[in-house]
Amino acid sequence: MVMVATKENDFIKMLIEALPKSNRYYGIPHTTVMLSAGPTFVSNMLRRVADTSKVFVWTLAEREMYFGDLKGKSWHSWDTQFLMFLQHNLIFILILSVPVAGYFIFKGGAQAFGGWSAAKSQTPIDDLEATEALDPQRSQ
Repeated sequence: MVMVATKENDFIKMLIEALPKSNRYYGIPHTTVMLSAGPTFVSNMLRRVADTSKVFVWTLAEREMYFGDLKGKSWHSWDTQFLMFLQHNLIFILILSVPVAGYFIFKGGAQAFGGWSAAKSQTPIDDLEATEALDPQRSQ
């Protein structure tokens, strides 16, 4: 992201004043940077500006014409790599998750983890009745 402004620009002043309030942790480093001081923060602040006639946002082509290809991304970490993996493999992940979820729901795979399964229709009440049938003393 490249930002250029005139001296004492109101928008830049507003960004700087908003930084302390947005300084918080958002779960993982990537979202923390994006939401607390990065491009998403700037975009959200721009939406609050009533008069955007003095704000000009360059297209990618315009930016590259003046600055070339900015490598940047110096703050990216493991979480960015993971999010990009999910983004690039979303269809594969969704296709794979359907049969896995089906196995756990309909074939009793969830029983291995102590969960409910459609394959076993026994309820806690059935368990109680079965216990009472085996040990009549316990039901009293």
